[in-house]
Order: sequence, then structure tokens, then C-alpha cells
Amino acid sequence: VNYPAIVLADEPTGNLDSKASREIIDLLKMSNQKYNQTVIVITHDENIALEADRILTIDDGEIVKDESVREFMKNLKRNKKRTLVTIFGIILSVALVTAITTFVSSMQGSMIEYAKENDGDYHIFVSDVPVEQQKYLLNNAKIEQTMIGQTIADVAPETFFKEEEDQENYRGMLKLKAFEEKDLKRLGIKLIEGHMPKNEQEILMPVQLSGLDGISYEVGDVLTLKVNGSEETYTIAGLMGINSFEFQKDGMMGSTLVTKLDHDTAGQPIEIALSLKDPKEAYTFAENLKEEHGFSQEQIITNDMLLQFEGGTRSEQTMQVLYRMAVIVI
Repeated sequence: VNYPAIVLADEPTGNLDSKASREIIDLLKMSNQKYNQTVIVITHDENIALEADRILTIDDGEIVKDESVREFMKNLKRNKKRTLVTIFGIILSVALVTAITTFVSSMQGSMIEYAKENDGDYHIFVSDVPVEQQKYLLNNAKIEQTMIGQTIADVAPETFFKEEEDQENYRGMLKLKAFEEKDLKRLGIKLIEGHMPKNEQEILMPVQLSGLDGISYEVGDVLTLKVNGSEETYTIAGLMGINSFEFQKDGMMGSTLVTKLDHDTAGQPIEIALSLKDPKEAYTFAENLKEEHGFSQEQIITNDMLLQFEGGTRSEQTMQVLYRMAVIVI
């Protein structure tokens, strides 16, 4: 049959995109107008139905409404107030959902920036990385960026403690670490007073070490420290707060003095602060370092604050707080 009197189209646009749907409807309308064919379209799309001259609404196999498009539009106009309220409600709902999404995203972004500034822009800090393991971390496809440092030496506690008992308790708990100048701020080092070290003879001193045993230290003071059995002279460039990469040993929190990394570390153990491409993999990656590569618990520090806000936390507690805030706003 080349020119049927009736064309039956069952969901002709059901699986098509908007452009293809428009072409199909235009073709059916042309058949109606050019060849005087009656086109019956079965559809669940109200926009498609409005292209017809007559609309039959069927519910459970029965025709419950029979009206022309003109009548349909008249009904809309007749109930203009209700129609406008409905449209306004839809617009308001969409705007509200968009606003809440933006609010949650903005809050999360602010928390991420706060965590980076205060705790450092990295996910995992690995200390004393031996030469044979450095290639794995520095060339790992899962890692987005790295920051390099080195533990220069253990610092003898005699400089800061007069009592022998305190000296013994803190032996091995004071370290001198060096980092590249460009990474000092990104490691979350909180400078309280002074300036960042400009060479390896300048150091940042943790503020908690100043004032021990009644001895106060100020910016510009010169210290003689015992490092690796010999005495070295350093100038205090600045005082800093507690760092996120401070180590723990035997349940005690250690203290780290920081200087600028000026020497070549090739062939020596180093510290690596790394950021993963996917923060959600951070804790799994850290566990793998211990289980598959022999790192100890003391060698690995995770930046928990940043990971919480970037969605890498083991619990959903932080994100639940954001969602609850959004619900309160709603």
C-alpha cells in the first residue's frame, strides 16, 4: 500500500533523540497535510501529543478524555492561575535543588582549601623511603604529584633538656628534616614568626620546643645541635606550629626541625609526600605500601583531614555533615 488512508504510529519517537524526534513528527505531519492521511500516534510524551489536532487520553483501556488541541489550550488558559502556580513551583524547585547543590559543593571546596593550608596539599607522607622503593613511588601511575624531602639526622635532646631523664625519654624523638623550598608551604608548615629557611644552615623550630626547661628561643638565635654525633651550628629562621607529618614513636609525638633541601639526595633514603589522582584510593594505597612493600606503620602518615573533605575518608561522617547542612537549608 503506497498511500494508506490511515497511518498508525506506535511510540514513533520512543528511542530517539530530540532532533530525530522532530524529523519524524514533521514527516508524519507532512503525510497528513500532503496526502490527506489520518495519522494516529500512540505516545506517552505530552509534547508529541500537542502536535496533533485531536488528543484522546486513555486510562486502563478506556477513553477518559477526548479534546482538540484548541480545547486543551483553552483549559490551560481557563485555569491560568493554577497553571502559572504549577510552572512557578517547578521553576522554584529546580532553582532550590541547584542552589543546594552549589552550596554543598562550595562548602566542600572551602573545607578542602582550609585542609590544604593547615595540613598540607598531599594525601600520604612516607618517610625513610629506601633507594630501591623510590622508583615505585616517583613513577607510579596512580600518583598525581610528589614532594621530596630527607631526614638529615636525629637531633640529640641535650640542647633542649637539662635533666638526664628527659634527655633519655626524648632520645630519638627529635629529627631534622629538609625539604625543597617550593614545597615548604605546600606541606602545611604553619609559620608563626620569622621566614622560611633560605639554606641548610637555617631552620624552622617547632614552637613547642621553645620554653622547655625555662629556655626560650627567638628568631635569629644561633643553636649548636648534636646531629649524628657531631656538633653543627644553625640559625633559627622562624618558629612554626605542629606539622601534620610529625612522627610518633612508642606512643609519643616527636618534634621535627625543618631546613631547606640544598643537596643532592641521589642514592640516599628520602621522604615523599604524595597526592593520588583518586583520593578514594589513599587508604588502600597506604595499606599496600605496608603489606606489599615492607613499610612500617611509623613510616606512613595519611593526611586524614584533607582526605575526609576530598571524599577519600573511610567513613561517610564528613559528607553526612554536609548533606545534613543542606537538608537544614531546605
